Amino acid sequence: MKENMISILLSILMIYAEISLVNAQEDIDISSIRLAENVRILSSDFFEGRAPSTSGEAKTISFLKEKLQEMGLKPGNGDSYFQNVDLVKITAHAGNVTIGSNIGLETMVSKSDIAITTKQTKDSVDLSNSEIVFVGYGAVAPEYGWNDYQDIDVKGKTVLILDQDPGFLSGNVDQFQGKGVTYYARASYKYEEAVRQGAKAAFIIHDEDFTSASWEQMEGIITRSALSLDPAKIPAVNLEIQGRIPKRTVEKLFRMAGHDYTSEKDNALKKGYNGVSLGVTISVHLDVDVKYSKSNNVIGIIPGSKRPDEFVFYMAHWDHLGTDASLEGDQIYNGARDNASGTAGLLEIANAHMKAGAPERSIAFLWVTAEESGLLGSYYYVLNPIYPLNKTVTAINTDTMNIYARTKDVWVLGLGDSEMDDFIRRSVGDKQGKRVTFFPHPEWGIEYRGDHFSFNRVGIPSIVVSGGYDPVDQNIDMEALIDAYDANGYHKVTDEFSEEMDFNAATDDLKSMFLIGTDIANSTVFPNWYAGKEFKYLRDKHMREIGYQP
Repeated sequence: MKENMISILLSILMIYAEISLVNAQEDIDISSIRLAENVRILSSDFFEGRAPSTSGEAKTISFLKEKLQEMGLKPGNGDSYFQNVDLVKITAHAGNVTIGSNIGLETMVSKSDIAITTKQTKDSVDLSNSEIVFVGYGAVAPEYGWNDYQDIDVKGKTVLILDQDPGFLSGNVDQFQGKGVTYYARASYKYEEAVRQGAKAAFIIHDEDFTSASWEQMEGIITRSALSLDPAKIPAVNLEIQGRIPKRTVEKLFRMAGHDYTSEKDNALKKGYNGVSLGVTISVHLDVDVKYSKSNNVIGIIPGSKRPDEFVFYMAHWDHLGTDASLEGDQIYNGARDNASGTAGLLEIANAHMKAGAPERSIAFLWVTAEESGLLGSYYYVLNPIYPLNKTVTAINTDTMNIYARTKDVWVLGLGDSEMDDFIRRSVGDKQGKRVTFFPHPEWGIEYRGDHFSFNRVGIPSIVVSGGYDPVDQNIDMEALIDAYDANGYHKVTDEFSEEMDFNAATDDLKSMFLIGTDIANSTVFPNWYAGKEFKYLRDKHMREIGYQP
């Protein structure tokens, strides 16, 4: 009898716990109806695809400012809700390329044999008789005991670099992170490291072992007109010339030098590999067209009640691809999922925090520009922070939200990387009763392709939260829905608002983010990276600066 009573009491307690959990969720003022309406508005033709430095931008940032004022958030940049971002659009026109060797000169055709661009804002750029050096993966990664530039001088030279990182090709989990690519796999890192090593130019090798993109696709990406941050307004040093070079061209260069590309590629997988000079030179002239423009990040804050000088960030990018007059029919990239969903989602989180009252730390809401051009707005912010980086606790990013179906799980980019794990599992696992999972395709490298990464790279552990792959309704094939969007909606004019979108699913994820942000905003912890992570040394430096003791 006593055992039965205990069992009944435990059952009652479990029911009350579940009711409390539901009530806690209902108390969070995040509305799927408001969310859907704001996504519908932001992805309407009126906003013209929300491209930076256009009338579409002016409409978008004005809309966000009005919403922040209505909710009562304070301006995040002094008395302004805006942070100006200086941009340049660079178009590089490359002539044919001359390769010099001990057997004479040979011409390579620009775009066909090599794709060339620059981030320089000069009228022209010249590369003259620059020695070509193969440097493997072009990585200097002390946490992995790896240095592709050791014992080789590339000052003033041109470097050829393999794509990805060693683990991607080898699949060896003991080499970097196996198929789960690292920061050192990113093209931006490879170019920046080449600058640090004193190189004048760098070309990443386009090899089918590393990418499924065709050469025509890659060449188009490299040589198109592209936005960059104005180098005169940021602490940046850029290569004179950068780009991509197809495997067939590389094989020819290696043969001219008496080397075999495949053999050297295999050798580059070995720790301690020394790069090799090809004994050939490259010369090319670029004419450069530059157009300057201004864009804006949008920022509002809720000042903290006890530690207002410490900041928890929520972020999303407001921009999309604008319009394309060359298209027949629909010419507007409305970007409903990417990223009107995240832009509107951030408004819901801000509303929930305003209704809940200020936590102990300040909360900043940051909508950034030019994500689609390479995370430019978020990177500009961390290079020109409004609030000290060493007092910035974390950033929670939202991008292309789950509008397919509610899920039992939540996947988190950044899970397993830092002490943010404690807050994630406590808020999502314990309070929402959801499984917290890793993103199932680490080889895609998307952990390094969102605006949170700009915060990561300056030392601040940051995350992305999104619906998982295990639907509440088991008749729904989540993976098929996601694959269909990737194939037919992502960066296409078909990414439009639909009444069929499930905003209850997105609302669940926004509540996850609200709970994580609330937990850490009421904490005194500055979460650090786990040992061996790329940016831990920067976080350690920040913590020493403020005298933080965990």
